[in-house]
Amino acid sequence: MRHATWLLLLQLLCAHASAQTVPIGRLFSTPAERERIDRQRGSAPPPAAAPAPLVTAEPPAARPAPPPIPVTVDGIVRRSGGKTTVWLNQVPTEIAAGAPGAYAVPLPAGGSVLVKPGQSVDPASAARKDLYAPR
Repeated sequence: MRHATWLLLLQLLCAHASAQTVPIGRLFSTPAERERIDRQRGSAPPPAAAPAPLVTAEPPAARPAPPPIPVTVDGIVRRSGGKTTVWLNQVPTEIAAGAPGAYAVPLPAGGSVLVKPGQSVDPASAARKDLYAPR
């Protein structure tokens, strides 16, 4: 008996909720509205301003290239499968092979410098610096 009461109450609530729904109205426009919309769509857009003439100015003076960013080796992990991951400036990078415990940083002038974890190198001057050296 108890289940029947709850079921009846649920049916009454559902019927009451469906009776109060608001109709959504007309989904499609009337032919007159459609014609007005088509006229608005087909009307010519407002005239755009004439484009500004191209000005040929002297090219800007060549800026010197920014100095290369120092490269810091944050860590190296060698896997038994042969792949090596090197963290350069806190970004993991996979390399094929390298010197054990060091990474060869290429220099813009050519050549490379071996850098160990905890060291930083300035590519422009090839100067190495220990980041965790005792002071």
